Amino acid sequence: MLACDGERVVALDDRHGHRLAELRWTGASAALIVPVAPAIGDHDTVEIAAETEPHPVLGPVHAIRRGGATLAVVSAIDWRAPRAIPAIDRPAALPRGTGAIILDMIAFAAAHAGVAPLRYLGPYPTRALWTALTACFTATGDEDAFAAGAPVSFAPAPFARHWQGARVAVDLRTTLERAAIDGRVYGRGAHRLVEEGPHHHAALWIGDAAYARVATFAADGALVDGPHAPPSLASPVIGQRFPPAMVRALAALCADTAAPALAPAITAVLEERALAWADTGLDLVRALPGAIAVHAALWDRLAPRGLARVAAALAEALSPVARALAQERLATILE
Repeated sequence: MLACDGERVVALDDRHGHRLAELRWTGASAALIVPVAPAIGDHDTVEIAAETEPHPVLGPVHAIRRGGATLAVVSAIDWRAPRAIPAIDRPAALPRGTGAIILDMIAFAAAHAGVAPLRYLGPYPTRALWTALTACFTATGDEDAFAAGAPVSFAPAPFARHWQGARVAVDLRTTLERAAIDGRVYGRGAHRLVEEGPHHHAALWIGDAAYARVATFAADGALVDGPHAPPSLASPVIGQRFPPAMVRALAALCADTAAPALAPAITAVLEERALAWADTGLDLVRALPGAIAVHAALWDRLAPRGLARVAAALAEALSPVARALAQERLATILE
């Protein structure tokens, strides 16, 4: 539920009374406070500072801090009436779930001020960002055009998040759209929310079928069953490393689908890490220090259909992790 003080948005709560975000105003500027775990009620928060500082790529930016430490920076936001979607230099550094609430608060503030449409003006129009933006905005263009850097307009269409306990939250607009379980978002893609009759099932899909069903929800987002742990995997390829030629080919595939500013860094971060098959539970890909673990079920399920199918699935699974590592690399270079 959105709370406003005249023309200013001040807070966002869910239907259970959990505080999701708060704008603390000082004059014409505000700091945004986003709790990391609203259902627990602790004091762990992410804060977007009210003041700005210069950045060599993004221009004026706010620091995003957690416990006094700077996690990332975000280009300047006028919370009275946001007119552009800001860029974040290290989105993967934010605790899971907080980035979505930041974007949702921008959508709420823009809608409250009657601002529409907005445009993303940053240098990283990634497919992951497209997914995040279309959760709280309605786009006039398509994903391919956005990822290619074409101008796309976004009209505010914020979602309502409701926590079902310490581990589970759901996002609704006109219908149940997403579920977040232990920080993983189930909506489309590999982590999928599928409607079957009166229920929605959150599951990890590999190939053309569910690999692990995690939870079941009613149409209004109420948790019906779960969360469940994934099955353990016994695969003959677990522990095997990807050969260098395969890593180079996958790096090229991932770079081809990324924003031009990220492509060289994507190639570098994949080629300098060891890629190996593993049991990664409910993650298709998991970044580790100096390595990347890939779910062995991708091989077990898709290898019988040919290496081309395996390569396409690997590139799709690796791309989000590769983009996040590439953005981290570029941010470090600019410091």
